[in-house]
Amino acid sequence: MRGMLKFFSLIAIIVMTLSTMSAEAAKKTVAVMPLENVSGYTEGRVAEIMTEELTSALYQSGRYTVIERNQLAKALGEIGFQMTGAVDQSKAVQVGKMLGAQMVIIGKITNASVDLNTTSVITKWAGAIKGKVAVNYRFIDVQTGEIKYMGDADGSEPGNTKENAIYKACKETAQNILKDMVVNVKARIADVTGDVVYIDAGTEGGFKVGEVLSVVRETTPIEINGKIVGMKEITVGTAKVTEVHDEYSVCKITAHTDVIKKGDVVKRVQKKK
Repeated sequence: MRGMLKFFSLIAIIVMTLSTMSAEAAKKTVAVMPLENVSGYTEGRVAEIMTEELTSALYQSGRYTVIERNQLAKALGEIGFQMTGAVDQSKAVQVGKMLGAQMVIIGKITNASVDLNTTSVITKWAGAIKGKVAVNYRFIDVQTGEIKYMGDADGSEPGNTKENAIYKACKETAQNILKDMVVNVKARIADVTGDVVYIDAGTEGGFKVGEVLSVVRETTPIEINGKIVGMKEITVGTAKVTEVHDEYSVCKITAHTDVIKKGDVVKRVQKKK
């Protein structure tokens, strides 16, 4: 009996170990590039704090393996950049490849400010100062150079000093970026078999069985100031999620106005506010 118990205990340990290894393997490795502060706010270390908070939020989510700061600094130094400087998309992808990352994150702090409540200051209220931060971010696939997620997120939090208020606003903004990623996630159709499509995103995208996605086709580039910043899209149908796996999901086409093809994109239908 003891021998059997030991045997089953060993099997349980092996299964748990393999499950943990599988979960770790499914995580995306990401490198967070230093964010650029274009807000005009010059007091404090808003860009550094925001970069640190986003890095921390990604790690703590349990969904990502995050490149360490010293490794990132070394790689940036090799191509002539500093941790305090802005990194453009092409250089970010280059650094990502050097570090073995699957995704890189770049962004700009578009707004940072503190509002002082003079009445509260007189009464020494702990929330006398309100910090506000807004970030425009892009998550880029290192292998393809494609923008996987992009959007704007902000945070507004009270504090008892300017730096404390900015710090708390950065922390909230980082959490809101993670939330927005799930809402704004898009995936590419990797294969089509009849009315079944296979997409290149799974649990990381927060997909759920039964969820209906919009199917769009990219047409022509959107060019601003000589740079391609996105693609124009037309809607060609909808698809319902039937299976969700670590690396991919399976969907069934529920409607279409054109033949849905490999390379088309699926994304969540944005609800009107």
